[in-house]
Amino acid sequence: MRLNVIGIIFKKQIKELLRDKRTVFVVFILPVVLYPLMIVGFTQLSVFMVGRMEKETFPVAFENPEAAPELMKMFEADTQLSIESPADPDSALLAGDIYLHVVIPDGFEDGIASGVPESLVIKYNGAEERSEMVRSHISNILSDFERGVVAQRVMAGGLDSSVTNPVIENYSNVATKEKMGGMVFGRILAMILVLMVISGAYYSSIDMVAGEKERGTLETLLVSPVGRMEIVFGKYLTVLVLALVNALMNLASMGLTMNIGLKAMGDQLGGMSFSLAPGTLVLILIELIPLSALFSALFLAVSSFAKSYKEAQGYLTPFFIVAELPVMAALLPGFELTTATAFIPILNVALLIKKLMVGSVGIVNFAIVWLSMLLYAAAALRWAASILSNEETLLSGGAPLARIFSRGGHSHIVSRHKAGAGDALFLFAAATALLLWIGAPLQSMDIVGGLLVTEVLLVAALALLFARGLKLDLRETFRLKGVEPLSAFMTIPMAVAGFVLITQLEVLFSRVVSIPPEYAKQVETMLTDLTALGPVGAFAVLAVLPAICEELLFRGYILDGLSRRWGAVAGIVASGVLFGVFHVDPFRLIPASLLGMLFGVIVYRKGSIFYGMIAHMTNNGCALAVSLFGAAIGEKYMSGEAFAPLWFIGLAALVFVLSLWAVLKSWKKKDEYGNSIGQ
Repeated sequence: MRLNVIGIIFKKQIKELLRDKRTVFVVFILPVVLYPLMIVGFTQLSVFMVGRMEKETFPVAFENPEAAPELMKMFEADTQLSIESPADPDSALLAGDIYLHVVIPDGFEDGIASGVPESLVIKYNGAEERSEMVRSHISNILSDFERGVVAQRVMAGGLDSSVTNPVIENYSNVATKEKMGGMVFGRILAMILVLMVISGAYYSSIDMVAGEKERGTLETLLVSPVGRMEIVFGKYLTVLVLALVNALMNLASMGLTMNIGLKAMGDQLGGMSFSLAPGTLVLILIELIPLSALFSALFLAVSSFAKSYKEAQGYLTPFFIVAELPVMAALLPGFELTTATAFIPILNVALLIKKLMVGSVGIVNFAIVWLSMLLYAAAALRWAASILSNEETLLSGGAPLARIFSRGGHSHIVSRHKAGAGDALFLFAAATALLLWIGAPLQSMDIVGGLLVTEVLLVAALALLFARGLKLDLRETFRLKGVEPLSAFMTIPMAVAGFVLITQLEVLFSRVVSIPPEYAKQVETMLTDLTALGPVGAFAVLAVLPAICEELLFRGYILDGLSRRWGAVAGIVASGVLFGVFHVDPFRLIPASLLGMLFGVIVYRKGSIFYGMIAHMTNNGCALAVSLFGAAIGEKYMSGEAFAPLWFIGLAALVFVLSLWAVLKSWKKKDEYGNSIGQ
């Protein structure tokens, strides 16, 4: 590749993007105006609203107040309570005319004076924010009243009042004002920075390919005397630079806003202050570089399938939404930067930024985050380069929905089209939506009937329906080819050994992420319901049915579509990840994805989906066997509760490698020229 040519393409693309008002607004204008309006404005508004509510008076009603004269004195002395006397307090409470209705029983204070516990009925409207706040306010007054009653009883008994307060709590917050501010505003900083970096890559990547297709300028670039990879890297460099500029603009604007605007608010922040040190800014920017590189490659590749700007937005929006999920997860309590979370893309960057705002980050975790993100970015760039260097991809486009619902042709015409990546992803989205809205509710009511409906109608039938709609060759799309007997037989020990290794991975995962007991109980209940069918019935529902139906969807239609457009490796990995996501189980996402990739390798290499069905059925059968005969086969080790002995793990690994080799090896007879004989 010629660097000077890449530079020329880079300059051309930069000039064109800077003429686009949408890109200029997102990269340069939005960061400058966003943070002053959002952070300072929101903080001032919050302080104003809290102060305003502290000065408000809240109408409340008391029924039978003469039964508690001393308590009523405390209520009347409170300046925020306005005591009202509506004709119908309950109706007034529902209408919002009062915020609280307190019913005092007869002889309330007389009973307390004689040592008999008395109760108050406090009615409030939980759907009304101020009613909930007044309830908390009244509760504090009642606590003061109770302490006074207890003190009187202690004094009447001739005891010192300290007997009711044996422990004096003196809380001391050792965190500095800067660390408190970093803890609060660091969460906001992490979320906004990551999202803004993604936004910077989003708009510029769409314009790079889809925009040029729509304007008709891409063909001119392709016929120029430059190499395809030079065009790819010139466009990629443009998107990357704009994403980084967007990140830098956001950092600078947010830093100035927080250092100047929030500092000027002083005591209104409740003992917090905030500042971004130059060193912290540099470290954050360093970590944003591979993040920008990752999304620049991903968005550039995905947008190349679109023919227009609007169509590209439709393709990229789901990716944008999915990317937001790990960012939002980083805001949840309990998520911290560890050696394990440092490898999770996007989440690791958000957690690192959050950690940098409250203190130092270990060099090991910092390096793991940076290097892992760099590897993810390199893999994404390689994938993008393979797609963008394909002239057919650049000059064609997706429109998979139009092809699926087209009515042209006759039913006897087969293989008019080949399923593509867009077709595969659309089918996955449709199947997942049906699973969440129909399959999951049915399974919660009746696990057996729900599984039958889900697997047969929402998985297998849907895949066949899509293939029929595109008039695909079913034998080719679903790889409905015969098997080699020996390879098919060796699939069974391979799957059993793989099941053992996967359970050990689950043990390791449970050590890193605490699995709630409710989850284990839910899985146990499901297996109990299935085992009630007996070994044969349970095996048919839990092993045979998913093996046939899910393989048709994932190792059939989806793997075929993804591998045709993205290549074998990317197709196998992507279909495996989608297989893991489809199970809607965050605690088994990684094991299920690895199993999906393993099944994909076997099916793709052998050219027959029946290998995947055998392996899938064996794996599920092992899980059922553990549930039915756990005591006899070592349930403690096979159910993922504890690590198996090292010799057992080593034996499983050896069996897995040897049997996988036997599965992938061709056992067909060959003639003297090396050609296979027979099937």
